[in-house]
Amino acid sequence: MLTSTQLENLNALIDGLSKSGQDVPTSVSQLPDFPYADYSSLMVDFKAKNAWLLRLSAAMDPSLLSLLGSGGARLKSNAGMLLVTGGPIVALVCGFVFSWWFLIAIPVCLYWGFSLTKRAYDRAIFDAAFSNEVAFCFLYFIRQVSLRILGTDRQIYYGQDDT
Repeated sequence: MLTSTQLENLNALIDGLSKSGQDVPTSVSQLPDFPYADYSSLMVDFKAKNAWLLRLSAAMDPSLLSLLGSGGARLKSNAGMLLVTGGPIVALVCGFVFSWWFLIAIPVCLYWGFSLTKRAYDRAIFDAAFSNEVAFCFLYFIRQVSLRILGTDRQIYYGQDDT
């Protein structure tokens, strides 16, 4: 759930983008070639599992996480990045000082750290998209999320051309 401060920051960002010439849609009805007329019908299909919300972009944007993520999501992401950067260094030092068996911890720290960061980021993006129509439209517009309607075997994302 987005807080009022997060919504104000998101609306300020959308206003800034609009002033710079990028027309960011703020409601589902403004999205071009979108199969739903309003946000409530989209949410009904999500709850009935007739549509899936998918992450489109593989990249993680820390500024987007700080804008839309909760404190817990930011904490998990920071802990994961600390594990990715500090874990291998500690394992390397322990490997030289105590036993080379500590070197096994290097790939373990990398895997756990990256997966913790990725899960926290994905959860923050999905929570924001499901909590508010403006946030959903913004995330759809910047291609962080896409839509898959079951039975059509087609992924729908912003700016898609059917050629």
